[in-house]
Amino acid sequence: MCKFYSIGIIFLFFLCGCPTMDNLDELPSDATLTINNNLNKDILFYDSHIFPDTSINIESSFFNEKQKEYAQVKSKSSRNYPSTWIKLFENKPLGYKLIIFFFDKTTVETLPWDTIKKNYMILKRYDLSLEDLERMNWTIKYP
Repeated sequence: MCKFYSIGIIFLFFLCGCPTMDNLDELPSDATLTINNNLNKDILFYDSHIFPDTSINIESSFFNEKQKEYAQVKSKSSRNYPSTWIKLFENKPLGYKLIIFFFDKTTVETLPWDTIKKNYMILKRYDLSLEDLERMNWTIKYP
């Protein structure tokens, strides 16, 4: 009997699957971060969770075509990013901040990633506490 339960549980794991880039919007969320792009050009957004390290520690593969599409905020538009943003702050030391990087999409597409990292070629970086995000009503306006 126990063998059947084990097989059933394993079968359920296969049915549930793992999150992919195709179903990121379906992940459970506790807050929705909204990015407003007020520029006349597309930008890319990246969130880093390794505060206080503010270096660009992303690998070039992060901005593959599918991820670039997800991270893109088109010019003069807004985009919502539901996620477990609040949970991110749990069990973090006092003073922890979420780091948000903005990149020019054209820069990422035309320059080598090593050049972007070495020259810190970001449009802007925000270091935001949970209180900052709540005060901003979970909306980041760029610029």
